[in-house]
Order: sequence, then structure tokens, then C-alpha cells
Amino acid sequence: MSEENELPNGWAWTTLGDILPIQYGKGLVETIRDRGGQVPVYGSSGVVGVHNQALTSKATLIIGRKGSIGSVHYSPVPCWPIDTTYFVEESANTDLKFFLYLLSFLKLSQLDKSTAIPGLSRSDYNPVAIKLAPLPEQQRIVAAIEQQFSRLDAGVVALRQAKEKLKRYRAAVLKAAVEGKLTEAWRAAEHPATEPASKLLERILAERRAKFCRSCRRGGAGSVLRLYQVFNLARCSRQRRMSMDCYKCHI
Repeated sequence: MSEENELPNGWAWTTLGDILPIQYGKGLVETIRDRGGQVPVYGSSGVVGVHNQALTSKATLIIGRKGSIGSVHYSPVPCWPIDTTYFVEESANTDLKFFLYLLSFLKLSQLDKSTAIPGLSRSDYNPVAIKLAPLPEQQRIVAAIEQQFSRLDAGVVALRQAKEKLKRYRAAVLKAAVEGKLTEAWRAAEHPATEPASKLLERILAERRAKFCRSCRRGGAGSVLRLYQVFNLARCSRQRRMSMDCYKCHI
């Protein structure tokens, strides 16, 4: 027998139809629901409204029949599952949360055999074979799952916080870089071969002035005026005589 088919000690094979028989939900259109009620109304996608009356009398497991087929929801209080769902009420012999996690794992949506409107039929649901744990172990499994899920949720929160810290750190690094603080130690070590920024700026401006002058010679007076207007908008204090120098070059 393969590991997949082996049973833990005390467990038994059964089917969903035998251990967790499902009932049809009942229609409750939105126009007749009491919006001031406290009873949750469940569709296949989860809570879709409230009403002043419950269809069930205990905690309930709701399973999507049409629409979000195979989706599983747990209501800890009496509720109203509408006609796009199946439901199971709590009993002394079953832990509904155990079956919440079991059915979520089974992916009931894969049982859909319809060709038009997606749907889950009881004839497909009932014969599904499952491994059934004793009731005390079902409860222990639920507690263990929820403990692990709480740790995972805490991990997700920690990751989000770390992501926000990394964003702030990145911004701080960029700020230090553009303000010169990131290379303070490098500058303090004295690099005589390094060209000062003032010299670099002079060289860039000289190259730009030379390029401007060449454009003036090729373009004529109209081009000179257009280039002068564009260049004059972007010039800095070091370039105030540049347009005049270029004009002298042209004539």
C-alpha cells in the first residue's frame, strides 16, 4: 500500500456523503432581506448581506454550489445560506472547522463536470473518499493549523514592515548620495587625479558653446535667432556672454 493510502493509527476511510451530508440553501432575494438584521446571508462567494432570520440554528459550513463552486466558508453563528450554496450544520460528532480545512484542501471546484453553467452536484460530492480522524484529533488538528496560520500571518506583517523600512532606507541612501555624504570618506582619502566638478563643468560648457557656434554657422541668421532663444532659456551665469560670442563667430 502506498504512503498516500496508508491510514494513521485510529483513522478510518469514509466518504463525504457519509460523514458530511450537505443540504441545499434557500433563495433569499436582496429586495426582501432586512438590512437592519444581524444574521449573515451567505452566497457561494461568502457573506452577501444580512437578514433578521436564520435558516440554520447552529454554526454552519457553507459550500459554493453555483458561481464560486467548491468555495468553503464557516459561520460561527446561525446564518442563511442562499440557493447557490450547500450547507452543513454543526453536530456533536463533527468539528466543522476540521472539514473547513479538509474541503479547502480537496479543491471541490475540480469536481465540476458541467458544460454550461459551472456547478457542484451532490452526485459528484458524495462519493469523494477521505481519511477521517477521531474527533479529539480533529480538534487538535484544527488548533495546530490555526497556530501555524497565526505564525504565517505574523510573518506576512513582519515582511510588510521590513519592505517599508527598506523603502525608507533606499530613499536615505539616494539622499546621501546626491548630497555628497555617501562619498565623504572617499573624498577625505584625497584623490589628486580626480578632476574637480568645477573643471568638469567648464569643459562641458566649452563643448556646448563650440557645438552651438557650429550650428550657427550652418543655419544662417534665422537659425541663429532660434538657437539663441532656446539656448538663452537654459543658460546659467557662466554662459551669459556665450550667445554674443557665438554671434561674433558667425559674422
